[in-house]
Amino acid sequence: MKHIFAQAVKELTQLRRDRLTLALAFLFPLGLLALYGKAITLDVSRITIAVEDLDHSPLSRAYVESLAATQRFRVVVLPAARRAEAALDAGDARAVAIIPPHFDRDARRGADASVQVLVDGTDANTATVIRASIQAITQAFRARLAPEAAALAASSGVSPQIRLWYNPGLEDEKNFAPGALALVLIMTPSMLTALAMAREPEQGTLIQVYASNLTAAQWLAGKALAYYVVAAAQFVATFALGIAVFGFRFAGDPAPLLAGTVIYLACAVFLGLWAGVIMNTQSAALQLVQFAGFLFSLLLSGFIFPVANIPAGIRWIALFVPARYYIDLARDAMLRGSGWELATLPLVALSLLTLLFFLAAWGRLRRMQFRD
Repeated sequence: MKHIFAQAVKELTQLRRDRLTLALAFLFPLGLLALYGKAITLDVSRITIAVEDLDHSPLSRAYVESLAATQRFRVVVLPAARRAEAALDAGDARAVAIIPPHFDRDARRGADASVQVLVDGTDANTATVIRASIQAITQAFRARLAPEAAALAASSGVSPQIRLWYNPGLEDEKNFAPGALALVLIMTPSMLTALAMAREPEQGTLIQVYASNLTAAQWLAGKALAYYVVAAAQFVATFALGIAVFGFRFAGDPAPLLAGTVIYLACAVFLGLWAGVIMNTQSAALQLVQFAGFLFSLLLSGFIFPVANIPAGIRWIALFVPARYYIDLARDAMLRGSGWELATLPLVALSLLTLLFFLAAWGRLRRMQFRD
């Protein structure tokens, strides 16, 4: 243990003297958390919708006002000289609504008063939101026109009563911010550890380690202990920022998340050790960490979209992505609060991945010039 602590103290002393790396260790994760938590959202608002009113009646103007009354759309009423389809073709609007002539007359007679809506389907998510919003606004508008008929239809059919649990305001930040915490904690500790490991052979200081009486396991443990302390400090700093900016709070027992954090940080550190061991230069180690630690975590962890939606041919890769399991722990702890009931599988998976990365790094070093 004395050799391990001595190695850890040496690493922390070297890190303290490198002010640029020290600033990177703490400013970089804070900036990433703020960027990911605020910039990534699936909510769509202020969509430009062009309206071509061919009826020019009080009822058609009321329908246009109902579209503009929501935060979803920014309504642009086109002059008669320009067709609505041209605005859609030119990209000036994401959707166009065409109100036909005799719209007011048909509605008051009880006939079918239809409105044609053309939606730009280039972005499938935005197109789906536009279609659902238009349908909801139109149904509400129709209910105001004929409240008796709407009440009769509701009483004779199925009337769902919907309650939103855990995130009643449907705020994207509450969903993405815990996931952003997972991305930050897998990327920055592994990046620092990989750079520290790859620096040894690149600068030739690994010869000094060969000349010592350290074993491969002791050298790895000393490196890991030093950067685990740094990773723990990063977690405290980023979680404090999450409390201040995103309103992080525990919905239930925080123990599963804290236990998962202890294992997750070790997994990130050993991932960096493995990347630094198999690469001979810092640039190559950094690229490997960015690919294995960041890209996979961003796309295959359930951060943006559920893992079940990933094509089956590559879905198996998500089994080896640590962020997938930590995101489940973080979102459960901060939104649902289910406790240990849903935490067992993520904790076991993180433990196995941590052991896998350690054994991969240790197995590589054993083939080097360390004594057994």
